[in-house]
Amino acid sequence: MLATLYAAMMFQDTGVSWDIRSMLGHMGGLALTVVVILFLLSIYSIGVMIDRALMYSAARKQSRVFVQQVAGALKDGSWMKRSPSPSATRRAISPRSLPRA
Repeated sequence: MLATLYAAMMFQDTGVSWDIRSMLGHMGGLALTVVVILFLLSIYSIGVMIDRALMYSAARKQSRVFVQQVAGALKDGSWMKRSPSPSATRRAISPRSLPRA
């Protein structure tokens, strides 16, 4: 009995249509403010998604170039060239090596 009454209330024609214009017309000021804020935030989140997709694409291209460079360095053995040690670099720029004023 209660379920039938509830179903009758839910499907009762109240004269309110479900289009955007009538829903916005029946909203109060606070509800409209919330709708506007949510709309702006959804636009912002779409912009963030587009930005992330572009950044991901650029990073993927950079990774492919890096992999090719590393593969080339491994083939010709240029990765085995010795770079200066950290202590030699420190000695080269020590305070004693700087000109005095």
